Amino acid sequence: MNWEHIWADRKFTSNAFLLLAGALGVSPLLLGYLANTTASVSAWASAVAVAFLAALESAMEEDAANEWTDWAIGIAGVWTVVAPWALGFAEMRTAAYTHVFIGLAVLLMAGMRLWTMSGQNPPRLTA
Repeated sequence: MNWEHIWADRKFTSNAFLLLAGALGVSPLLLGYLANTTASVSAWASAVAVAFLAALESAMEEDAANEWTDWAIGIAGVWTVVAPWALGFAEMRTAAYTHVFIGLAVLLMAGMRLWTMSGQNPPRLTA
């Protein structure tokens, strides 16, 4: 399987970002931390940011899409990871774990896209 081709496919990555944003957006309701306003608003704001940037990237023409959208999505992923400590809801483990897990997934995907777009091949594991 050609992983570089998958990461370079903007439709695939945009849809994956939208899926992650949707999961983060509904997590306060589904995982039971809706009562914590700070955690809920953080989840919704991060989800809206990732979804907006992914939709923007998807709507752009191929030659107009620069790497700035992937950098911006990566920054949104970093914020999602650090939000539990920055906003003070790290003690609420369900909300914190959700933010960290989804934020890391967003950050990893944005990083892989940037790496693939740079033209360098990712390192290969050899035995």
